[in-house]
Amino acid sequence: MADDELAAPTGSTSHSSHTRRATTEERLVEAARSLLAASTLDDLTSFVTVKRLTDDSGLSSGAVYSAFTPDAGVGARSRSAPQVAARRSFWNFGSEAIELVDQLTLLFEQVVDASGDDDLHILQSVADLVSGPVAAQARATTNDGWSYTHLFLGAAVALNDPEVGEFLSDLYAGYERAYQPNLEILMRLSGRVLVDGIDLHQFSEMLISATDACALRLRIDPSTDPAIISRMFLAVWIAMTRHADARDDQLGPRLAVRGQGPLDEGQAEAVRAAVLRVFNRAGWPAVTLAKVAQLAGIPDGRLAGVYPSRHDLAVIVRDELVAGVLRRDDQRTALAPGARLEALVEDLSDTVTMQRSVAASLLISQLNRVTESGSDTDDEGSLVIIERFAEVIREAAVADGTIDLGAPTVHPAAGDGFRVMARATLELMLLRSAASTMSGRELAALVIGGMEGSGVGAIRSG
Repeated sequence: MADDELAAPTGSTSHSSHTRRATTEERLVEAARSLLAASTLDDLTSFVTVKRLTDDSGLSSGAVYSAFTPDAGVGARSRSAPQVAARRSFWNFGSEAIELVDQLTLLFEQVVDASGDDDLHILQSVADLVSGPVAAQARATTNDGWSYTHLFLGAAVALNDPEVGEFLSDLYAGYERAYQPNLEILMRLSGRVLVDGIDLHQFSEMLISATDACALRLRIDPSTDPAIISRMFLAVWIAMTRHADARDDQLGPRLAVRGQGPLDEGQAEAVRAAVLRVFNRAGWPAVTLAKVAQLAGIPDGRLAGVYPSRHDLAVIVRDELVAGVLRRDDQRTALAPGARLEALVEDLSDTVTMQRSVAASLLISQLNRVTESGSDTDDEGSLVIIERFAEVIREAAVADGTIDLGAPTVHPAAGDGFRVMARATLELMLLRSAASTMSGRELAALVIGGMEGSGVGAIRSG
């Protein structure tokens, strides 16, 4: 007779006997709990026997032992051939994972292709579409639900079975790599950026983890509405992103020390590199003062003293875009003057319409500068493209014979008129691209038509 099952002493009551039986039961329950808490994948797969494998596969027991060899398990325990087979099935999860990722990516691309300019519509559409395949896997409505069964089984034993924990960790890292490019595109399309202090890894980690938590609730509770997934998706977006037009520029009035000298050469280059790094990776809406200051290694207040708002940083992107336009124009010098002007107008139109948010920031920065200082003097970057544009306009007008700058009736200041036309045209391009949905081709046609109407001459090549 076991120690905890000793007979009750003489004179004991039935109540004390019941108490001892309860204590015995509790001890056994506690022991079972400890065993469950320490379980490994081998423990969970102990029900996978030779007989069950042969019954399910139609193969012989010899096939089991020829395909799988018993080996050492976790700790001092051994692993049977059927357990080796079960463990192998756990590692062979790749196809299911890829299938779900591909399904979600395809749905995302469909939403992007059909989306308009309404950021809320884009996010809501993605949230609604994500809910479908996740709920189907969680509740096994379209297949056996192995994707989430696999995750939940693995999570249950990951602490005690290091191989399982490492495997699942690698899976999650792969999910993040797969989804991050889509999240960047979605942020750009919706005009949203991450809040300060949050990076893309943390954002994707939160979305994936929260989605799987919703899947767990759907698996265990039939009454839970699958819409919990779309609500969660939008909640995470609201919590961890903000609209790009929200004034992170408040950093400027709050921290900037007016009257500071300009950034030194090293600091200026660090700021330029930081702006272009963020812009090239995530688009202009992702460029914020805080992010640039962090990447450039410059105090927020120091940066805000030179660039009071994120819109003032747009000149850095503008200069990079202008450099590309100038390089392309250099390659067109062999063209007839009119054809070269047409090509330059089309290039400029395409550039500004593809970067509408940059154009808007340039206009805002210019308005702020005029409002604060009363000066509308062009910066060096603007002068470069104005001079080039004016030169190409002038050559086209002279070549066409529309204007003879050497004629005695021409006022000496006529040459400056081309600069005025170039500057006014560039400002028109910025305004139309920022305030309308005109395509680059439509904008170019508008500009060329206006130039021809102003007497520049025949520009169109055909």
